[in-house]
Amino acid sequence: QGRVVDDQGIGVPRQWIFAAPTSREGRTITGRTDDGGRFDLDLVTAGPHKLKVERRDFLTVGGLGDPGPVFEPGSEAIEIRLERLPTTTFLIVDGETGEPVRRFGLSVGLRRGSKAERRIHGTGGGGRIRDYPDGRLEAGARPGGDLVEVTAPGFRAFRGDVEHDGSAEAIQTIRLDRGATVRGIVLRGGQPVPGVRCWLAARRYDRRDGPKETVTDSEGGYTLRGLPSGTIEIVAGADDGSSSGRIQVTTHAGETVSALPIDLVGPGAIAGHVVVPDGVALEGLSVHLDDWQDDRRVAVSATGTFRFEDVEPGRHTVTLVGRPGELASSAKVRVEVEPGQTSKVRVNAT
Repeated sequence: QGRVVDDQGIGVPRQWIFAAPTSREGRTITGRTDDGGRFDLDLVTAGPHKLKVERRDFLTVGGLGDPGPVFEPGSEAIEIRLERLPTTTFLIVDGETGEPVRRFGLSVGLRRGSKAERRIHGTGGGGRIRDYPDGRLEAGARPGGDLVEVTAPGFRAFRGDVEHDGSAEAIQTIRLDRGATVRGIVLRGGQPVPGVRCWLAARRYDRRDGPKETVTDSEGGYTLRGLPSGTIEIVAGADDGSSSGRIQVTTHAGETVSALPIDLVGPGAIAGHVVVPDGVALEGLSVHLDDWQDDRRVAVSATGTFRFEDVEPGRHTVTLVGRPGELASSAKVRVEVEPGQTSKVRVNAT
């Protein structure tokens, strides 16, 4: 039992609190403070526990990685005092013009910067995109250990340490890179196609940049901005999945590339057969299409067959998903899919 208070000693109402056994076994208990900041947690695991409280603009208290105190079951009159974070004003500007960027998302990762003493790994992305008329946002963040991430439409993502500009005020100016720009047109049967979604293929870009996508205009044209440098892949597709197409483009920072047309074509299919060692049951096995992150798979039939419908034309891979302790996953098998055709493939796991 205890109480959660802020830096003024005032009880924090309706605050979530977590109690985790230090043995890392058993169940973590979640509770919430009442209107006066008091909490009463009923534990289900014996032994000492660590308490954790997370609140925006305050330092996180406790957790299994924190060197703070542990509490035995039956502990009472615990006071958890939250320490308010010092704030930093972030000014987001166009790296070329110096003009404020008025629409962006920003997140702060506490103890995730390169100078953090006990660094916490991971990233929270750039935060929700919102409008900021003067390009400024004040947030709880400390120089010397915290991380800041910013995403904005038409710009490359920024990720770096919280570092004040050097003035007496706690201000950090972040200059965003416009990246590369690609312009092109989408065709079907040689005719421009308006209203088709175009995007940067997920496997080809840094996910911290966020999705890069647009819709073709009345003349089938599209423009994608804030793209990474190098060889990237642009995809276009009808919303109903009836047709799609893709091209590869080489880009350079700060430059605009006029791409070749993207021709929309209908989907194909993949039909395959799985061969496994004697004594291994086919029931429960599945085959995966392309990257694991896409999570597209089908079950293998009792006779060892499988089929993928509505597959985008082009090069693909299929992989038999193994069964732990009995069958290892197969190597990727390449297959070329033609528009409106069924491509056949054999997956040998023997």
